[in-house]
Amino acid sequence: MRITKEKIEDSRKINGIGLPTLELTRASYEITPGFYRLLVLLSLLALLSIWTTGYLKPLVSGLMIPMFIMLLLGRTLFCFPRLIQVLSVGVLVYSFVLYNRGGLPGVVVLLQFTALILFLQLQISVNSRSVSGLLVLSIMIILAVAAMNVNFLFPLSLLPYLIVFFTILHKISVFRHVRHYKLPTDASREAFSIGLPRVVFFMVMFFLTWTSLFYMIPRSESYGIASEASRRRLKGFNESLQLGEGGLLEDNPAVVMRVRPTDTEALSASVVRRLRSKLLRGTTFAMYSNGRWDRHRTRRYFIDLRKTLGELELMSQYPKDKNLHQLEIILENTDPPVIFFPDQTVNADIDAEFIGVESDRSMFFLGKSSARRRYLARVLLNPLEIRDAPVEAIDLKGLQRIYLSRVGIDQRIHQLAEQIASGTTTINQKVQKTMDWLNRNCLYSLYEEFERGVDPVYQFLFSSRTGACEHFASAMTLLLRSMRVAARPVNGYTMGDWNELGKFFTVRQRHAHTWVEVYFPESGWVPFDPSPPADFYEPEGEIEKLVVLLWEIYEGQWFNYVYSFDQRTQMMGFRRIYDSLGDTYQKAKKVFGMKKVWLFSLIVLGFGVLIKYRYKRRGKRSWIPEWYQKWESTLATSRHSWETPAEFHRRIVADGFIAKDKQSILAELAHLVDKHTLKKENSFTLKKRAEELIKDLNK
Repeated sequence: MRITKEKIEDSRKINGIGLPTLELTRASYEITPGFYRLLVLLSLLALLSIWTTGYLKPLVSGLMIPMFIMLLLGRTLFCFPRLIQVLSVGVLVYSFVLYNRGGLPGVVVLLQFTALILFLQLQISVNSRSVSGLLVLSIMIILAVAAMNVNFLFPLSLLPYLIVFFTILHKISVFRHVRHYKLPTDASREAFSIGLPRVVFFMVMFFLTWTSLFYMIPRSESYGIASEASRRRLKGFNESLQLGEGGLLEDNPAVVMRVRPTDTEALSASVVRRLRSKLLRGTTFAMYSNGRWDRHRTRRYFIDLRKTLGELELMSQYPKDKNLHQLEIILENTDPPVIFFPDQTVNADIDAEFIGVESDRSMFFLGKSSARRRYLARVLLNPLEIRDAPVEAIDLKGLQRIYLSRVGIDQRIHQLAEQIASGTTTINQKVQKTMDWLNRNCLYSLYEEFERGVDPVYQFLFSSRTGACEHFASAMTLLLRSMRVAARPVNGYTMGDWNELGKFFTVRQRHAHTWVEVYFPESGWVPFDPSPPADFYEPEGEIEKLVVLLWEIYEGQWFNYVYSFDQRTQMMGFRRIYDSLGDTYQKAKKVFGMKKVWLFSLIVLGFGVLIKYRYKRRGKRSWIPEWYQKWESTLATSRHSWETPAEFHRRIVADGFIAKDKQSILAELAHLVDKHTLKKENSFTLKKRAEELIKDLNK
């Protein structure tokens, strides 16, 4: 499109009658409803990034509702600058008080303050002066979230934020040129369009810069502070468990831990299948009363891992001819800080000075930490060989007596246990008989409702015959105790979902599980799972399979290269780079000798400095003077590299950028450029004369 002088005059006339599209003032310009919607959308995406951290969800949800209304209306809800100032001071005072109380981390308080100020700033964003403030506030939110977040939902909110952010910058550039040159809006869009290649280039450069900063900036131990599971109080891992009140049955996708085999090259389908059947042991319970399990009150003792360099032995006797598989367990900062171990864990490496251990072999980290917990466990995959024994072999006065307690067990459960155990004499026989009876007569369901005031286990065995894993485990425990067999329910997790591409298990809150441990005098506590095997969901349609595959690729790459990248991994990477450079230097030293290596390094360094110097000099040797380039950059169009100043002047006059009555000034300006190139006159004198001509052109 050619921009003529008539079009420029028409644009000035349009602006003169006061249309709201380009109503301009000398200090600022009013923003259009469409541009205001972009600002609201940018703010919504910034708040969405806060939502991915898991913090401040009520605040973010409350702010999003009026912001959606503002997005639809394209204007503010209210605009009272004095009131906004008072509210901003109130937000500052409130944030300061909240920070001093210490209830939330400082970065979360900062996010809350910035989000509230961002919302208030939107209410007074009616001109271009407030746009910069909004952009800065949104960038502060994105940077703070990026520094504290490991949630894989964050990049999904970051990408649209970047697109809207660059769109706003482009709009600002267009509006400023429209204001300066009084150009028609459609012509300005054509003249200052960014173009798809340039957008792609900026996005790629931003991604490369972001990636470099992510891997080069020193890691902090507080990395991952905002993970949603890190603040979740795990149900069923406290001092008590109430059946029928949710407990472990919460269908929540929050990630609790990830388990990754370190020898991924040796993983086969059979190894993965056996690993999938493992149970991650957490805590146990001892005393039962009317649907409530309580833990056995014992004194917790502590293990000093500094003496063993972090190594913890869990099994002193195991088949030495069996292979051990090492698993890396990355545990979120959950409360309570339970240490989960797969069954048949032989030993472990834990990066901690002390850990707490209880009499039931439940283990805990000491104190709270804002970082994730990472430890190694070496496990046996072969089934445990149980050494059966008669019931009379159990020591009724030993440590197992608390798990033989029949207090709180209904008399009809005792009678049912006698019927089930009829004809059995050993512990394993009674266990197998009990599991067979439960599998034949009871069904698994997460949605069964139990009558209040009645023992849930009694209802499960004699009424509904339907329940969840905790009902199966509780019923089996009470039946075995009625048979004089020491048993206890165990809370933990299954191995969760296997990610084939990332080669790791993702254990979520919904993978919580309850099973039973039975005591054998010669084998110790042996796990048994009376619940029916869970069905693994497999996608059916081709589109669903494709979506699942793409999601696994994304989740696997995120876990391997972002989630698992902590301070230790970074230092190991730096160490490998340093060792690689050192090995290369030593090899070069052996081949060429010390003096030649230093000489070669100096030659390479000097050559690089020379290239950089010549590059700078080449950039400064342009035959166009700087004062002309500066004036040229203020025009609505740019000079082609093959155009001389005289040719460029003829074109901008023909296109209507410069009035025809100023052709003589342009001719003299081109003549000054020729004089500068041929050095026929002092450059200072030429510059002064050129500045006078440029002032005349701008009048």
